[in-house]
Amino acid sequence: MATTQQNRAEQTNEETKSETCLTIVKIDPRKLKPSPENNKIYKSIDPEDPTIKELAREIAEDGVLEPIVISNDNYIISGHRRCEAAILAGLKVVPCRIEKIRHSDPKFMDRLVSYNTQRIKNQGEQLREAVVKSNPDEAYRQLLAFRKEKTEIKTETISVGQRGQRKRISKLKFKMVKVVKDVINTNRKFWPLSDRQIHYRLLNNPPLRNTNRPGSVYKNDRASYGDLCNVLTRLRLTGEIPMTAIADPTRPTSSWYVHSSPQDFAREELDDFLKGYRRDLQQSQPIYIEVVAEKMTVQSIIEPVCGKFNIPYTICRGYPSLPARNEILKRFQRSGKGRLLLLILSDFDPEGINIGESLLQSLREDFNEYNTEAVRVGLNPEHVERFNLSDNTAEAKETSARYKGFVKRFGKKVYELESITPGQLQHILSEAIDSVIDVDLFNAELEAERSDAVYLQVVRERIYNDSLDLLKDYETEQLDVGDIEF
Repeated sequence: MATTQQNRAEQTNEETKSETCLTIVKIDPRKLKPSPENNKIYKSIDPEDPTIKELAREIAEDGVLEPIVISNDNYIISGHRRCEAAILAGLKVVPCRIEKIRHSDPKFMDRLVSYNTQRIKNQGEQLREAVVKSNPDEAYRQLLAFRKEKTEIKTETISVGQRGQRKRISKLKFKMVKVVKDVINTNRKFWPLSDRQIHYRLLNNPPLRNTNRPGSVYKNDRASYGDLCNVLTRLRLTGEIPMTAIADPTRPTSSWYVHSSPQDFAREELDDFLKGYRRDLQQSQPIYIEVVAEKMTVQSIIEPVCGKFNIPYTICRGYPSLPARNEILKRFQRSGKGRLLLLILSDFDPEGINIGESLLQSLREDFNEYNTEAVRVGLNPEHVERFNLSDNTAEAKETSARYKGFVKRFGKKVYELESITPGQLQHILSEAIDSVIDVDLFNAELEAERSDAVYLQVVRERIYNDSLDLLKDYETEQLDVGDIEF
């Protein structure tokens, strides 16, 4: 039983032969002070640990064969486990070897680590040893040097001259600026707006671009649109309207979902756990419905409406591409329903009118899917009258291959989707959806979703609490360099 202790004792005896005569003294183990640094580097001593209890049984039978190493002021350098086991065994004194160093000595930490070189350690203990052995000043100097090197731009950069600050908006544009601000504030719930959306709002109530020029009425032309873009830029730079009020959907940006640590990621995931549920509110409907819109500028407007009904939508940016048409059909086929209905949103111009017709024709003849129908939701001729759209608009382009057919049916005037307000667009889309779905079946699905939410809340709370406890237990085992004193 005492073999392990005996081997350690023999090893100690060999070591001490090469040292000058060191005094072994007998000291009450209760008077020895555990080094706080020991728990920061190695696992803390638990009296209930089975290995400590086993060591206590050995010591009760054979005594402490290898002296405990302590400092001049009675701090344990080596032998924390033996000291605790001796106390459990009820020993009144234990053999101690005194090192000529005090706990306050800066080299105390190095001495503590050196006495544990033969110890079997886990990765965390090895890492903490490496930390305390390192010179913090040198490590930080190297960190800063590396950071500086990596941030140096090692290529030729763009050279620019001095442009000077932008000029303030002239008082001559006071009326135009007021109308622009009114449009932005009126449509606040639809932020961010695009420049084109604001442009079409101004056409319905055209201001003077210059108060000194009665003929400078805002028009649907490049000059007016360019003037508006310039005004919007200056209003944002001066802080008169927030940057977040205007966006450009034709220039998307990307950012990455990153975290500082796995614990940070785990906590964020737990906070959102089981909160993203959506019931398929269309599953009991007899037909499969999907919305197709011509322009990215209306995506943020139609998304809330489609989300309310859980109806998929496709943004085409003109005519739907072949992959887009294929994906629509794949979703329809996965639904298992017998008929596909497309709700089309596009400009009221030759190409806009033709988009729905071309899409329907392609699905039937290119993909052989004849169980397909389409409804043109807008923009339609009745909307021009219904929403009193201004005549301050463009005319159909004679270069269009569909010009003659469009003019014969509707005349030369054309209107883009942005001609109506975001609220009006949402309203006509909601009307169209209400007219083609079974409202009773939809409301039944909504009621079922409320019951689903209760079930998921119960499940989430149980799993969340258990996972949070597990995460806390894991975090307590991790290295905290900030707790280590150098």
